[in-house]
Amino acid sequence: MRKIIALLPVLLIIIVSGCTSQDPAQILKDSITKLNNLNSYQIDFDYYLSMSPIVEMEGEVTTYSKGDNIRVDMDMPFMMGMKIIIKTYYLPDGTFTCTEFMENVTCIRGGEGMPLLQQESSIEAMERLIEKEVIELEFLGMGNVADRNCYNISSDLDLSKLHRLTEEELGLFGINESMIGESESIKSFDIEGCYDSATGIQLHNKMIITVDMSNVTSAYMFGLDEIVMEIGVTATSYKPNEAIADSVFELPVEVTDIPNMEFF
Repeated sequence: MRKIIALLPVLLIIIVSGCTSQDPAQILKDSITKLNNLNSYQIDFDYYLSMSPIVEMEGEVTTYSKGDNIRVDMDMPFMMGMKIIIKTYYLPDGTFTCTEFMENVTCIRGGEGMPLLQQESSIEAMERLIEKEVIELEFLGMGNVADRNCYNISSDLDLSKLHRLTEEELGLFGINESMIGESESIKSFDIEGCYDSATGIQLHNKMIITVDMSNVTSAYMFGLDEIVMEIGVTATSYKPNEAIADSVFELPVEVTDIPNMEFF
């Protein structure tokens, strides 16, 4: 009995920390299973995009998911405090992108959105990369995002092994064959995510890519030895199994063959 009592503080530390011996690959596999059990959800993100030292952008993203329907709304800054709202609909009969600016709304067929916001495909892509030994994972302990516990996992991508992936697998991760040809100029490609412990969804995701620009003449003229590209989202609110109306996935206007570009 005394031995058990003596072990209690250690056991409590393990429980509170979320058991630091978690296998990151298994966490990803479990996350896919948990996501498949989600009937619906609404999740709000703060996002930022940067290409230091050239471009910086930040805004908000909301994702709605119900059955086979997904909608991703993204606010993009335009000028003088104005925003362009891009809504991408992933529906059984196709993908549609609707753009709202001031009172002008247009919808066209097509568009990909941000790969890291497509929860299922993003996690599936990570699993494929693990199988092909293209990526090395590390479990960093438990985190808390949007008042929810999540598993922090960092990833180190070995670009020299990208050729092991099929074209389909590359597409899942937002990579194409042209990027493989240019991979020699990429110094590093780091990924970080925090996966909700209860439902598997990504509450935080960040990609940081460092590109060597020393051999690019135009960049050299401006004194740029490298460019650091960073894309990240962090959830501010998450509602699993939310009651989402079917009307959320209805396009606001008829689809046009040629988008109206007047606001440019």
